[in-house]
Amino acid sequence: MLADHAGAQSNEEMKKKELKELGEKLVEAKTRVKKTWNFRAGDLLQLLPTVSVGRRSPYEMMSTAETYVSLSISTNQIWDMNDRYDKRDAFRTKALRQIETNGFIIRKYIDRKYLLKDRLWKFTQIKKSIDNPVDITTLDEKMDELKVKIQEVEIGIEKAYAEIEYLCVDVEK
Repeated sequence: MLADHAGAQSNEEMKKKELKELGEKLVEAKTRVKKTWNFRAGDLLQLLPTVSVGRRSPYEMMSTAETYVSLSISTNQIWDMNDRYDKRDAFRTKALRQIETNGFIIRKYIDRKYLLKDRLWKFTQIKKSIDNPVDITTLDEKMDELKVKIQEVEIGIEKAYAEIEYLCVDVEK
């Protein structure tokens, strides 16, 4: 009986540990997003002038003709850079909010997971005190259903963590 009670306390400790890890991962993800720049080096390449070299003369006089070099700069590239900057800033804001949302979802999944684990633990305690085989079978079915629900919750937790990682990678691009 004492060992079973210790197992229940272990669930609380495991829940606290998972919530602590969640907090650390959320801080890490937010830091990654906040560290990204809205301005990229590739944006500066848009400002490079277009260079064209040419000669204007009949074909026979091509070797003695003057060579013309022209440079052209398009100022609308500055507006395009500004638009990309604004889009990246908006995406960062959305990503930070989505990270918060996924953190909330994971927190609720963790709560649900440990509620289900506590119920499973209670069913194992009840099962030990039952002698009727039919009742034991019914309880075993309920326990199996709980185990499946716990697995589904764990899958949901992993999906939410993966979504946080994908957001960070998308923002860092």
